Amino acid sequence: MQQVERTANKVFGTAVALVLIAISLLLVRFTLHHNYGQTISVTEARRIIVENKNARAGVIQYNNGSKEMEISVPGHRSYTADITSVYESTLTLLAENKIPYNTAIQGRDFGYRDPSQWPLWLCIIVLPIGAVFLLRRAWKKPDSTLVTTSN
Repeated sequence: MQQVERTANKVFGTAVALVLIAISLLLVRFTLHHNYGQTISVTEARRIIVENKNARAGVIQYNNGSKEMEISVPGHRSYTADITSVYESTLTLLAENKIPYNTAIQGRDFGYRDPSQWPLWLCIIVLPIGAVFLLRRAWKKPDSTLVTTSN
């Protein structure tokens, strides 16, 4: 009975450790390969707007007065976010093609700095350490001093 319980603990501990490692690897992948979009020219943005009637757009206005446009094209594995400088003619083209867009203003709709990545890196470090701890505990040999004898 004790052997079955020991084997179950090994299997469960190993499975949980593998899940922790997988989560850590996913966090690394998304942290290192996070891309806010590909910078494109105004001409390319206009081509995307005309060719994709189901595109989504958003304008981001920063405190210094600069603006960026994000254009997402659904229908792919993931949305592609292309960022370009905003010109009034591009906004007019969006209206002509009946593509709605939202405007986000810095300070009102979003903050003044990029989100900090230190919590992600902390998780990336702590999760594998926890996985190693679980593996060591699950696969540790039982102490022979705990064997009791009855008289």
